[in-house]
Amino acid sequence: IIDAIKAIGPKDKDPLTDPETLAKAVKVGILDAPHLKGNPACSGKLSTRIISGALYAYDNENKRIIPEEERINKILKTLNI
Repeated sequence: IIDAIKAIGPKDKDPLTDPETLAKAVKVGILDAPHLKGNPACSGKLSTRIISGALYAYDNENKRIIPEEERINKILKTLNI
């Protein structure tokens, strides 16, 4: 997640403290949560599920856990990064 935020941020600022970069990370879904659905400033596409006491990103269509690296890479690919 940190590397993805750095990838979408400007090179002349610290992307982890830059408000515009963090807002973009929320908008594109790097920083996402199910309860953000419907908020126009957010992606809100993430589905999650608790499995064996841990919270995971979850693909409801294919009934599987989405590894975080896969989830982030998919987002970066849509941004051509």
